[in-house]
Amino acid sequence: MAATIQQDQQTALEVNAEVRAFFARSHFPAETAATCIAFAQTRFHQPVHVAPVQGYCSFTLFVGAETVVQFRPQNYGLSIDRCSEVRAIFGQAAPRATYLGKIPARPPICARDELDGRNYLFAFALSRIEGLSLGQFRSLASGTLEGRVRLVRDMVHHFLMAWEHRKSPQDASLRKNLVGDSITARVKTMRRHLPSKHVPIVGQVLCWLPLIRNLPWVLTHGDVLPANIMVHPKTGSLSGLIDWTEAQWLPFGTGFYGAEEVLGEHIEGKGFYYYDDAAELRRIFWEILQKGVLNQRDDRVFWETVKMAHILGVLLWHGIAFDDGCLDRVVQPGTDDGELQKLNEQLGSVSSSYWPNGEVSPRLNMLSKSVNSKEPALPQVRLRLMALAICPASWRLMDIGAPYSDLFR
Repeated sequence: MAATIQQDQQTALEVNAEVRAFFARSHFPAETAATCIAFAQTRFHQPVHVAPVQGYCSFTLFVGAETVVQFRPQNYGLSIDRCSEVRAIFGQAAPRATYLGKIPARPPICARDELDGRNYLFAFALSRIEGLSLGQFRSLASGTLEGRVRLVRDMVHHFLMAWEHRKSPQDASLRKNLVGDSITARVKTMRRHLPSKHVPIVGQVLCWLPLIRNLPWVLTHGDVLPANIMVHPKTGSLSGLIDWTEAQWLPFGTGFYGAEEVLGEHIEGKGFYYYDDAAELRRIFWEILQKGVLNQRDDRVFWETVKMAHILGVLLWHGIAFDDGCLDRVVQPGTDDGELQKLNEQLGSVSSSYWPNGEVSPRLNMLSKSVNSKEPALPQVRLRLMALAICPASWRLMDIGAPYSDLFR
């Protein structure tokens, strides 16, 4: 056992730069890796190996063939309740999580330090999702159109599973959390600080926010990246998503930002680019999605609002800097060039695919622009008639949840 720990300690400290970086930014001694490995060995009595791919917020070990153990600082801890909620909706496509306890990562100087959670790493056991990460899979095999279509179909089914467990925005049990409670403030901040070429689309999203917020809310993965998309090694089909730490309830469509990760990929030194068949993949995505959301199939206002929610998702995930989880700064040239390149590419591709002429239907924009009009509040009847002129089926959208006049407060 001692030999195994020594071998894995060497792997963690000398080979894996991601592990060294994790302990450095967490302000813990690098030798804490050996303590984590020993903890897992003692707890499970199975072979322990340092995971070949490490996340930003944790030190990850593979224990045996079926268990993952993660060690997280206090500010990146897992919510077991949220993980259980995720598991209840997505089943075996999401990991089951258990809290194991905490280990000291810094020696306490005084008794008060022993009560300070910042001096500890918190250990969690997760069931292992079968397969390779999409990033690993892409490094081993060149993709085919057939494989990409399969993965796109699987991603749609993931979003439809979330849709089946949707909640009304007025549901008392809905917990909106950090992003859901601050959408308007974040969009307004991006309108002020993003490069000027993005201001028109950000302004349009801001106009549509009352309608977006009135969509059904679904449990949304907060970090859909190739490292968190698990696929079967032979077929490339989706086996599940991992790292649900930042999962939140958000309006349906916001999480579609994650679909962009299967329509293209990041190339080191070049940035994010879309596959040549991205337009066909996007068409397939929407065809399956609209068939799956049966009760809204013919509601044009609903679908245009979902598309705007998609744009909102791209803005929230690539227009706001992560900054160790602070999520309170807009990306800027010179500091966040990689994220800005991705934002530019994805906003351009998504918006042009939805509105080839450069803007939403004028009649639809008439409705959304009335939201932020400086004129006195429009009477409820007039608002209903405006929407009815756009699409008769929009009555259904208005009558879900709060009175439609409440949408324009």
